[in-house]
Amino acid sequence: MKVRLFAVFALLLAAATNQAGAAPADRWIAMARAYVGTESALDAVRSMHITGTLENEAGAKVPVEIICQKPNQRIIRLTFEKLVQQTTLDGYDGWLQTRDSVNPANWQLKLMDGAQIKRIRADNAETLNFFKGIEQHGGKVEFLGDATIEGHATVKLAYIYSPAIIFYRYIDKTTGKQVLVETESGVTIREEGELIVEGVRFSKRVINRGADGKTNILTIETLTLNEDFPSIQFAVPALITR
Repeated sequence: MKVRLFAVFALLLAAATNQAGAAPADRWIAMARAYVGTESALDAVRSMHITGTLENEAGAKVPVEIICQKPNQRIIRLTFEKLVQQTTLDGYDGWLQTRDSVNPANWQLKLMDGAQIKRIRADNAETLNFFKGIEQHGGKVEFLGDATIEGHATVKLAYIYSPAIIFYRYIDKTTGKQVLVETESGVTIREEGELIVEGVRFSKRVINRGADGKTNILTIETLTLNEDFPSIQFAVPALITR
């Protein structure tokens, strides 16, 4: 009887320990979501359409269009003076197309490898799911304790999709605002300004600094939610029936 009681007690203790470990992450995730919008507003987001400019550390600016759609579709289109470069995710397919601006019939296509596709799938999920739902993508969230970032008292959460794809999010303990994002490779992402769309709070500028110090700044001009984008828009061009 004592052995059985000890086994039951051990199971209860393990369950309590697991709940205690999960609780901090759940608490801060809820707070971070509340800062961005209501649960109903966030859960209603199924697509995002952004237009703006991308500026590098040398000050060169390029028009950019970004389309994200649940569950795993994304387009990033950069329009340079002489060419248009488009990176596209469609489920488990990923491709990069470079098209001549003067002669659109002249284009080149490169298929992405598995690692690149996994990265974009994770980034798309991070963009559209607003801090929750990583488990549906095979990942998990770990609570890593307190951290002081740029004078802000924050908590550090690790969004782990795989050992090679991790987003470290720093959440302000008072407001729930995300102060900083880091990746496993040393990339940092900061956000500035504010844009409210359909009750959801977005940043106006996204500053992405690589581990090598090179910086890209996305300035958002328009942001539209919940447009419906046809599947053919994401399909690999060589497979489109004309």
